[in-house]
Amino acid sequence: MSSQPDLVHLSATRLGVPEPHEAQLAAVRSLLAGRDVLLVAPTGSGKSLVYQLAALACDALCVVVTPLLSLAADQVRSLEEHAGEGVAARWTSGEGAADRARVEEAVRAGTLRVLLTSPEQLEGGPLRDLLDEHPPALLAVDEAHCVSTWGSDFRPAYAGLGAVREAWGRPPTVAVTATASSSVRKDVRRVLDLADCDEQVLGFERPSLSLGVVRLHDEADRAGLVGERVAALREDGMGLVYARTRRSVEALAASLTELGLRAPAYHAGLPRRVRDDVHERFHRGEVDVVVATSAFGMGVHQPDVRWVLHAQAPESLDVYYQESGRAGRDGGPAKAELLFREEDLALGHFFAGGRPRSSSVRRVAEAWRADPAADAAALARATGLGRRTTGRVLALLQAGGADPAWDVERLADVVRRRADAERTLRRTQVERVREYADSTHCYDLVLRHHFGDRAEDPCGRCGTCASESGPTPLRVLADLDGIAAESEVRHRRFGRGTVTDLTRDTVTVLFDRVGYRTLSTALVRERSLLRPA
Repeated sequence: MSSQPDLVHLSATRLGVPEPHEAQLAAVRSLLAGRDVLLVAPTGSGKSLVYQLAALACDALCVVVTPLLSLAADQVRSLEEHAGEGVAARWTSGEGAADRARVEEAVRAGTLRVLLTSPEQLEGGPLRDLLDEHPPALLAVDEAHCVSTWGSDFRPAYAGLGAVREAWGRPPTVAVTATASSSVRKDVRRVLDLADCDEQVLGFERPSLSLGVVRLHDEADRAGLVGERVAALREDGMGLVYARTRRSVEALAASLTELGLRAPAYHAGLPRRVRDDVHERFHRGEVDVVVATSAFGMGVHQPDVRWVLHAQAPESLDVYYQESGRAGRDGGPAKAELLFREEDLALGHFFAGGRPRSSSVRRVAEAWRADPAADAAALARATGLGRRTTGRVLALLQAGGADPAWDVERLADVVRRRADAERTLRRTQVERVREYADSTHCYDLVLRHHFGDRAEDPCGRCGTCASESGPTPLRVLADLDGIAAESEVRHRRFGRGTVTDLTRDTVTVLFDRVGYRTLSTALVRERSLLRPA
């Protein structure tokens, strides 16, 4: 069932989506033809429809890896409502023995079509044993940027999905995300081994979202300014306030509550029952605003959020793009504002991360040399270390091109160099946030160009577009002396890198060792600073 009419009919009758987009159908057709797909599309564009429709069309099991339990539960409810009871299930830390037994029975009977689970459940244990015995016909990796150690949302359990896929006979795989720069996309293809995949980058435009930057000059004014902005923004409806630390979240939630708002705090340090209660109240529209860290993150699919306010600068433009995109998912007008104070960037530098402990690195390296096929779970058992630690070290070894035949000191050096490169990258990602806040270009274009979008037309909605002087034009260059966007280059001092943006004024390159660097186009041309790699 791969013809256009058949897929459209199936989408309408069993998923409740009468008019799927052509890009969705093209991705489904690639999967049904046995090809892998890397799909990068804006938040709210219906990426989940791709693997759901493919699973129903091939009438076989699709395993969906997702980082969020609430998202898994929502998708199961929706699928059972439209496609029928028993078509979907989840296997996470939230299910009891009876629920897991029903899933196992359905997998063995071949009646289950969509099984949602977390990457940790596939590191080992009963689900992994079950699926090794009954491999799925399709694999979907949601929030696929989590496989990349370059990304701020890296999860070590995601890094093992390539080995899981190999153990299942390499089923056609769709990796989906809304946030993936060229370097992250390259990492996704490497980790999942999507060598000949159908890569579809559908653009990063969000035509309903208006972006703005509000300057904060004195820390003492933060709570008051947040209160003022929330009072203005909430006239349009419910919204979110993001802050970097738990302490800031609780302080801002308290100050907004004093103003008479229903403003619960949300962060990973709160008890599970409290977080679940906030989620439920948020989805029922029983709050005015949720004040949260990034823990209130991926998988937030409330369609009628009208605004997002970042009370502190986020750690990267990747994070800002994702979190600001939680406003206006229903296609209606929405706003995203960044409260920017220069000193906030120090938080990003502080949280940039560091090297794993040398003793841990050596223990993992020794265990890996002894068993090169071992995954993070097996290495954790062999070393006595936690899975997160072994997962990160293993991911650093693999990302750094290490060979298990090398001696331990050489392997440890690979980990050190890759960890240092990642820390440098995160520091330069913080500086990219500064460039965004200080930009006189259209904010929408600045964000889109960060991800490789080559658009030139300003959005007409953002703060710079609405300013008296208007935005400074952003003119794209197709080629600079043989160098184009997305091409590999080499710099005499910075080494190898990938061009992420190319305009008449600047060339932005993500270097392997030193992170993002923005160079003058005139100087690059005049001094031949970049050469094809």
